[in-house]
Amino acid sequence: MGRKPKLQSNPKFAHPHEKGAPFFVMQDLTHKTLGAISYPRHEIWPVQHDLSVEAYKRLKIIHEQILAIEPGKTNIRQIMDMEFLSNIYEAGSEMVSRSIRAVQYLAEAMERISGEPLRENTTEGRIKEAVGRLGLNSFSNTDEYRGL
Repeated sequence: MGRKPKLQSNPKFAHPHEKGAPFFVMQDLTHKTLGAISYPRHEIWPVQHDLSVEAYKRLKIIHEQILAIEPGKTNIRQIMDMEFLSNIYEAGSEMVSRSIRAVQYLAEAMERISGEPLRENTTEGRIKEAVGRLGLNSFSNTDEYRGL
């Protein structure tokens, strides 16, 4: 199992169903070690959003910890603790990375709703195109959403 999984449908497993029967769109993937894996397709952007918010909360706590460090004679807060610096980097990187992925997945979800592929390649372009296609306000001229 797992070396050469077959992802082709097999008619012998098909069975009739009544009109209106529920169905799931499945996402399939193959993994070199684990083999074929299948799971129901779902919207991932809310998951990425929630994880980015959690990283933001960790970063806010870290900011308070940084503010608690007394500036030295040069009025500079020095952080010499490498574990603390790693935590700062990890929380900040995770917040930014997951935020970008949330917007990319949101654009992908809007692409599915609109029924046609987005042509833009950048995150900013894709979200603007998707929002415009669905007739939504992009808020791209406001300070809070300028990057989108």
